Amino acid sequence: STYKLDLIENEKQKRYNLIGEKLKLFFPGVHGRLGDLIEPIHKRYSVAITKVLGRHIDAFVVDNHGVAFDCIEYLREQQLGRIVFIPLTGLKTKSANEKYRQLGGTAKLLIDTVNYDKYLQPIVEFVFGSTIVCDEIDEAAKISVGLIERRKVASLDGTLFLKNGIISGGSISLTQKAQRWDEKRLFEFKDRKQCLQQSLKDQLSIIDKQVVMDELQFEIEKLRQEYNFGTEELSHLNKTESNITAELSQILSKLQELNEKKRYLNEKLSDKNADIEKLENEVKEINKTIFNDFSSKYSISHLQSFDDDTSVKEMKETINRRTNCENHLNILKNQLECEKSRQLLNKRHIIEKRITQDSTELENLIEEQKKLCNKIKSNEDELNHLQNNLDTKNEKYREKNLVLKEISKFISTFEKQIQQLKLDVSAIEIKLENNIN
Repeated sequence: STYKLDLIENEKQKRYNLIGEKLKLFFPGVHGRLGDLIEPIHKRYSVAITKVLGRHIDAFVVDNHGVAFDCIEYLREQQLGRIVFIPLTGLKTKSANEKYRQLGGTAKLLIDTVNYDKYLQPIVEFVFGSTIVCDEIDEAAKISVGLIERRKVASLDGTLFLKNGIISGGSISLTQKAQRWDEKRLFEFKDRKQCLQQSLKDQLSIIDKQVVMDELQFEIEKLRQEYNFGTEELSHLNKTESNITAELSQILSKLQELNEKKRYLNEKLSDKNADIEKLENEVKEINKTIFNDFSSKYSISHLQSFDDDTSVKEMKETINRRTNCENHLNILKNQLECEKSRQLLNKRHIIEKRITQDSTELENLIEEQKKLCNKIKSNEDELNHLQNNLDTKNEKYREKNLVLKEISKFISTFEKQIQQLKLDVSAIEIKLENNIN
């Protein structure tokens, strides 16, 4: 029955597959079964090709006779059964008759309906030769009997007309054998499906990674903006620091000038105090000189005691009356002395006024110095605050710069992976297109 035939064929194929794997493993010159190395250009030619191949469909292609002998010896030792081997070298082949391509109708060379690699050409020519294939049996029978020569012709249903006149028809097993390429295509479609599923999975993974990359790109752009803002702020802080430093330098210079001026005023105040003390001593000496003669003449030790004594006052009046003649001279002398005292007093008042003015100016300078000191302290505090802000910004900048470098490194690796995935996807698509074609 068909079921039994399928079981037998499946067991046979499993055995051939197992033998083929072992032979390929131990002998590098083994390429595989001929039926697996070639395939029809269209499904409609599968039966005809299978019929012409015959037992060669399961024959193993090897490089040369030496490899074939080694494989036969191995099969004998392992008791794996008999296998047909076809070497690529040493075959007596004959090129297809070009005239058969011009017979007309549906006739064509069977070798033209087969896809194969170029290195298999000697074996393909050996197996198919100038065999012709036609759509219908009647056409095949007519072409097989030529006027001059007989031709080997096969129809699409598997009927084969040999040159010696023998005709062999199709069979169920032949049709089942012809399905090997359908099964091969099925496996290829399954592999293609798996590849497409994997490709879809990879594409979804790429999309997910693209989303992550977009998020990272957004974060990088955000960090870049913060970096630019920090750079501008740092530049502004540096400029502000320069301005404050320049202003502080001017304040310190002005403070130094004020200190110099203060020192000069202190020296000048000391000089003025010395002059005042000297003038006071001079005034004392003048008062002492004015009253000295009078006190010695009347034995009065002090002017106040003289003013408080009544007897003395009477005596003064007597003296004044007795000395009327001398008053004029004394008045003149007194006026002279008074003039001298007045000049000294005026000079003293001028000096005291100047001292007062200098003291006021000194106090103003001291007050201005205090204000400048306060301003300097305030500027120093502000400068320290700006410096702390600058240090904080620099630290944040360094941290963000490290994060940016790590992100850039990750993105570079990620982009390389994406590029490799794109190349793999392109290769898969090209392969799929070639398989489809």
